[in-house]
Amino acid sequence: MDINKLRKLLPARSSDEPFFVSTRDSKGKEKYHWDTVLEMGLAPDYGLFMPCCLPKFSDAAINALSDLSYPEVAWIVMRNFLPEKDIPDNVLAEMCEGAYSEITIPIEEAIDDSNIVIARLDDGPSGSFKDFAARFLARLMSYYLSSKKKHATIIVATSGDTGTAIQTAFHGLPNTNVLVLYPADGVSPIQEKQMLSVSGNVRAIPVDGNFDDCQRLAKSLLNDSKVREQFNLTSANSISIWRLLPQTIYYYYIWAKLNKRFKTRNIIFSVPSGNLGNLTAGLIAKRMGLPVKVFIAG
Repeated sequence: MDINKLRKLLPARSSDEPFFVSTRDSKGKEKYHWDTVLEMGLAPDYGLFMPCCLPKFSDAAINALSDLSYPEVAWIVMRNFLPEKDIPDNVLAEMCEGAYSEITIPIEEAIDDSNIVIARLDDGPSGSFKDFAARFLARLMSYYLSSKKKHATIIVATSGDTGTAIQTAFHGLPNTNVLVLYPADGVSPIQEKQMLSVSGNVRAIPVDGNFDDCQRLAKSLLNDSKVREQFNLTSANSISIWRLLPQTIYYYYIWAKLNKRFKTRNIIFSVPSGNLGNLTAGLIAKRMGLPVKVFIAG
């Protein structure tokens, strides 16, 4: 990875220190550092953290993405949200290579000889698109905790694919424990076997209830300041901005590959949607300069 080449593609920033605010703080009075956001997961007012500002890539930088690998695109995107004094360039490069060097995104024709294609995000270890965000988050979390000589417990509520993605991403990484809460009768047999087959620093716990019950339990633990401080609890659900931001990466990568293949910037993304986290990541990428024509929520 040629970091000097990649640095030339970075957009200008208004500040060397990226800050985050809660979605419930409409005036942005309380600003948070990236590491505080990483540890807390959820804002004190129960809002979600979002970047204070989104830098915008130039057209030249967007055009240059087509010749880059996925780890290189990841480095360019995530460099905007992590201060160099805390995460040096070479460390960020190691995170991106470690997370993504063995994952590919096959782009296949949906219909022969058409301009409709499918970008497959199922090449990760769990077979879920959530591998892409989880693998970066896990490495960022482990590096941060190691540098601060801390240990954290990551709590996750899942209806299936999130739990497996988080488990495989964090498995074996130092300074972390993972607790996955899933509805006892609300996941497929294969998903349950996947979650229960992983051991070590990760554990899956069946809950007598549905996914919403699991989510409420996870949020209640995160919102209990005494419990959160005692166990240094944080979240790896989509409520964490550090799950959302790495998802923007594949929009840049896929757009660049399609732009090179079809020689057009009129690219439409149709995104399978649940709670719209995946689509939100695409909208963030668009706000940062990616010239997506239209998003369709599937």
